Amino acid sequence: AWELFAVKYVFSDWNELPIPSDIVDQGVDRFGAINLHELENPRPFAQIMFDARIAENHEVAMQLLQDPAINLRSTLILENEASLSADESGAASAEVTYFAPESIEIQTNSPADGLLSVALVYYPGWRAEIDSQQVPILRANGALSAIELPAGDHQVTFTYQPLSFTIGAAISLIGWAGLLAFLAVWGISELRHAK
Repeated sequence: AWELFAVKYVFSDWNELPIPSDIVDQGVDRFGAINLHELENPRPFAQIMFDARIAENHEVAMQLLQDPAINLRSTLILENEASLSADESGAASAEVTYFAPESIEIQTNSPADGLLSVALVYYPGWRAEIDSQQVPILRANGALSAIELPAGDHQVTFTYQPLSFTIGAAISLIGWAGLLAFLAVWGISELRHAK
């Protein structure tokens, strides 16, 4: 899970983790001593990949994630078909330029068509855009997100805009408009009765 979710720091009472790490800070909580480990080689949050395995369903995807023969740094497990036609033919880069809870911006450069794998939970309400054009989000590695990425330089944006928020905002706006209309009618009525 640490690998898939691009974890860089881990709190633990262990002095040594099962993967290479350095203790960068120590402290005490109500249960005793605790260490802050920095993992030596964490997966990047956003990574361009050129190899994918297609799983027929979620259960098969979870089985493939457990397969030690699959290198999850170079192979993406997808539950959707993707039109990946090119092999890796050079260095690719994906740099997170802005990160907030509801908006992420990534500057990408790829010599060939690939897949942008992001350690972002695949969840309704997220939308992705490449150079301001909406693209579908693919379910990757069991519970994370990926998009098909064309070759070249691109600005990729992930934005959380759930339908429930839009509906809630519309209901609130209608409620406020109704309240203001009621107050206006009531105020006019009171002025007439005061004369």
